[in-house]
This record gives sequence, C-alpha cells and structure tokens, in this order.
Amino acid sequence: MSVEKQTADFLYLLCCYIKANPDCIVAVKDHNTVSADKQPLAYCDDTYYYIRPEIYIPCFRAVEYPEHKVDMLLILRKLFAMDYIKVHWILTGQVRYRP
Repeated sequence: MSVEKQTADFLYLLCCYIKANPDCIVAVKDHNTVSADKQPLAYCDDTYYYIRPEIYIPCFRAVEYPEHKVDMLLILRKLFAMDYIKVHWILTGQVRYRP
C-alpha cells in the first residue's frame, strides 16, 4: 500500500475520531483538570493541536491495517514534507506533532 494512501487514511481517521469524540481534545491550559482514567487524544491552544502519538498511532494501526504493516515513519515524514505537521523534541525524548 502506498505511503500516500496510508497518509490520506491517517488524516481521514484522525478527523473522524475527533468528530465522533469532541471531548478527546483538551485545552492546554486545562491539562491539569483531566481525570486519571481519561486519555485525551490531543491538546490544543489558539494555534495548534498537539496530538499524542502514543494514543492515536496504535489505534490507527489496529483499526485500519490489522493485516498490513503500517510505516508510521514514512507517514509522518510525508505529513512533514506537506507542511501539515511540525516536529519538536521535548526533554523526555518523545516527539510532539503539531498539525
């Protein structure tokens, strides 16, 4: 399966998930009010959405391509090349994605 198809599917499923679960996005200023049993998909501020890849990427792999290997690195590189995301390293060594 082509990286373009996987990238388009990734964005489509992300939009569908957000539309179906509007409470999955929490304002950055309210991050301390999230209960421990909830795992928000993303945080947002006035300019960006900060997607938590450890929440969304495993869901994407399981839902869309259970029998195929999804190359998330290629998808993220494609999104970066299209200027849809920006990547920033933070002190914990994780990556923060900014669509």
